[in-house]
Amino acid sequence: MKKIVVLVSIFFLPLFGQAQVWQYTGAMNTVHWLSEMAVLDNQTALVVGGFDGSDRNLATCEIYDPTTGMWSITGSLNIPRAYPMLVKLSNGHVLSMCGGTVFGTGEATGAVENYDPTSGTWTIVGQITPKFCPTVTLLQNGKVLIAGGLVGSSATTSCELFDPTTNSTTPTGDMTTARFVNQSVMLNDGRVLATGGEGYTFLRESELYDPSTEKWSSMGSMQQGRTMGVLTVFSDNTVLAAGGRNSSLTLAAGSEEFDPVSLTWQSTSPIKEPIHWTSGISLPNDRFMATGGIVNGPLTDPYGLIDVTTSKCEWYDRTLKQWYYAPELNQTRCRHNVVYIHQTNNSLLPTEFLLVTGGQIGNATLDSSGFHSNAGGFTNTTEILDVTQPALQTYMRMPINIGSASVGSSNNGNQFRAFYASDGSIKVDYTLTSDDKVKIEIMAVDGRISKRIMNQQVTSGSHEESIATSDLTTGAYFIRFSSASMDKMFKFIVSK
Repeated sequence: MKKIVVLVSIFFLPLFGQAQVWQYTGAMNTVHWLSEMAVLDNQTALVVGGFDGSDRNLATCEIYDPTTGMWSITGSLNIPRAYPMLVKLSNGHVLSMCGGTVFGTGEATGAVENYDPTSGTWTIVGQITPKFCPTVTLLQNGKVLIAGGLVGSSATTSCELFDPTTNSTTPTGDMTTARFVNQSVMLNDGRVLATGGEGYTFLRESELYDPSTEKWSSMGSMQQGRTMGVLTVFSDNTVLAAGGRNSSLTLAAGSEEFDPVSLTWQSTSPIKEPIHWTSGISLPNDRFMATGGIVNGPLTDPYGLIDVTTSKCEWYDRTLKQWYYAPELNQTRCRHNVVYIHQTNNSLLPTEFLLVTGGQIGNATLDSSGFHSNAGGFTNTTEILDVTQPALQTYMRMPINIGSASVGSSNNGNQFRAFYASDGSIKVDYTLTSDDKVKIEIMAVDGRISKRIMNQQVTSGSHEESIATSDLTTGAYFIRFSSASMDKMFKFIVSK
């Protein structure tokens, strides 16, 4: 028979505490989905364009300031564009290129715009071939490689180099395979690896661009086709590919690594939940994280009406070649953004954190004109996750206090108590001095939500919840109780 053998002390989680859970920060001024985001030199984050909740492509841009935890409007693009491609330059400016109106049916723009963080304004500085969803890569020589993409209604092999010092564009070698919505990364030696995407089919092929010769060469193919997946390069030049789709109806399971010496792909342990249109982020010390995404629904549904989005996130352990569940987002999301921010201006925020913004949050709806309804499945909310090394270690190694069989605390008249009941359940008693929204959930030690007990508005007064544990597998867990006035967590162990 399973039983709880340990219940430990409460851990206090202030609004921006050093805890390994996602926490809401300031909301954007408008919905942005299929936008892009870049981190500026002054430790702020810039979100650019995208669609709003009614399918209007946006010129609106916003700045997140960790000093205040709030968003503010900055200068607008000269040309509204969804699917913008951003490049952060060495001088701190940001280029926006490609994108445009409705993907596949609208018009792409060839205008290249330059954002000056000092003045907060965008200036059109050049022109490239109008494209949707190529890849853009800042090369070691300072030029920007624009590779592939959708020109009109067809994938292309054509590539260009944009020089920010002269704002001029020149053609460069064609890709070996026409592709769009693929992924590219620059290797440590300056070459660019392009993988997957769509062309004549969902592509497995990969190829390398050599800036010294301006030519592409075919490399080994991936184990399966991947479009709208994630790609990252590690310090040893190994490349990880994960997620995406391998057909219009199926997700690409598993993940794989590219060996730059043998020029071949080898499978790793599979990603736990196949996803596409996720947002992935590289972190220091060869860590990588995938956030949210679509876990069900066909690509043939152009409006995303039956997409099933997820709040789950996963870490990739480079040494073990293994995926692990990470803390879940508070909000299911896909077609969103994530960036890594290192900041030293606000002591209430972690010095290192992830910032996730906007996106589609669930089944969308259409209005009478056939456009997405703003009341449907999109969000302007944003969340942060502490990724400092102490926070990671604290979360995974919270100490066990064997002597505690009952835990209680109070905060400005609000009271909380948890204790082990004789029937094997956990009793949670709490008192609220005013009406409040209460969330109670059980998390595994890897941050995965094992059970959602409640998430609803509760009236003032005393309340009790009985939480069954008989359906939990053997292992360590946290119960998290959160409201506007209290955020408490304690750890317990279930054993047979």
